[in-house]
Amino acid sequence: MTPIRKKLLIIGAGPAGYTAALRAAHYGIDTALIDNHQPGGVCLNRGCIPTKTLLESTSLAAAVNSGVFGLQGKISADLTAIFQRKEQIVQKLSSGITSLLKARGVTLFCSSARFTGSKTVTLTDGQIIEAENILLALGAEPALPSIPGIELAKTSDDILSCNFEKYQQISIIGAGVIGIELATFFSQLGSKVTLLEGLPTILPSFPSDTVKYIGMALRRSGIKTILNTKVQSISQQENGNLLVYYEEKGKSAALDSELVIVCTGRCPRSIEGLEEYCGIHFDRGIPTNEQGETSSPGIYAAGDCVRGSIQLAHYASARAVAIINSLAGKPVHTNFDSVPSCIYTIPPAAKAGLSEKEALDSGHQIQIGKFNLGANGKSLISAEERGFVKVIFDSENEQLLGIELVAAQAPEMVGMLSILIAMKAKRSDLLRGIFPHPSVSEGIMEAIEDSQKQAIHVLYR
Repeated sequence: MTPIRKKLLIIGAGPAGYTAALRAAHYGIDTALIDNHQPGGVCLNRGCIPTKTLLESTSLAAAVNSGVFGLQGKISADLTAIFQRKEQIVQKLSSGITSLLKARGVTLFCSSARFTGSKTVTLTDGQIIEAENILLALGAEPALPSIPGIELAKTSDDILSCNFEKYQQISIIGAGVIGIELATFFSQLGSKVTLLEGLPTILPSFPSDTVKYIGMALRRSGIKTILNTKVQSISQQENGNLLVYYEEKGKSAALDSELVIVCTGRCPRSIEGLEEYCGIHFDRGIPTNEQGETSSPGIYAAGDCVRGSIQLAHYASARAVAIINSLAGKPVHTNFDSVPSCIYTIPPAAKAGLSEKEALDSGHQIQIGKFNLGANGKSLISAEERGFVKVIFDSENEQLLGIELVAAQAPEMVGMLSILIAMKAKRSDLLRGIFPHPSVSEGIMEAIEDSQKQAIHVLYR
């Protein structure tokens, strides 16, 4: 079979892969993209988009059924319709990506691939592709702990790629972002959910103030969290239910569950022939330099497959675009020091830049401003007044170092705030702005003013 020759070959069509392919095509680079699933990767097909779609439906029902808006009647969740909507959104977005790639001249291959040379890969059907440059965007897969009976549990990929019935009792192993978002969804469906976490805190990657608020929100919704626990085994009972055996404070206990979900993180994927033909040693991911290049010249990696990478879709896309810009001789402007991170709980939370602890550990003298959204008009109108805005400034030069949000609109607000952090904006710059009223964003200005202890208490609040 005659080899296909390309300027750029991208393996993996998740956020890093398809974004890189579109950018490369924009620059006129002859590009091929390989994936054994439809474009979009885990994020679109079995991750971010499905999770948020499901949560949107159950959160809307929960808000109406709360009774606080004066609306009559109860709304019940039609799981079939909810999952149909989820599938429609996933298919629409994936089809849109496919159309864009084809319109821009990217050659698509739906196949698995393996290296058979330093710049050569072979597809399942035997087709050979040679490329001057290769970008590995292989993504990650659920990490399964070594627990007897773990095969009886489901992963987040399993849950988000299929339909299921309602469950009375659910155990979730792992209280990170994925575990807590799934716990929120199932709790809103009426399931009794227990989170089992081996660490002394939930959401270890989030600041302590945010963790406290989310912890309170979980308790209010009836979700039980057991920390500092070690899951010992999972077994199936005669009635089909599962027993999760765990140890807490030196004592053994068991949870009777209809469903067990494992959310203990994700591990980078590799590709066959990587070390044999490219000399790249896979060690908890693919090692790269600051420019995203591996130890093999002309082979790059971006996204979750990179060792030590932040496992966020937007971070993967940004890293991939930076690599393509560099290959095309274009400037790279992206600042990777203020990557926003969100969790879609009730209320959602978001952060960008340095936390209070990180700022202090970095040697900064800091000033903190905080505003409780219980005094925010729009939050009260939306019955979403539980939350806060927190800003962190360097006390010497007034530079904005970090932002923390627990608010209904946190994921929407944090993006622009992360840009201000990247721009090294100063408090005096931010105080020039005017925020609309009523809006949750007014809390940002209140927090900024609070940081200099000169808060302006407007009468209309």
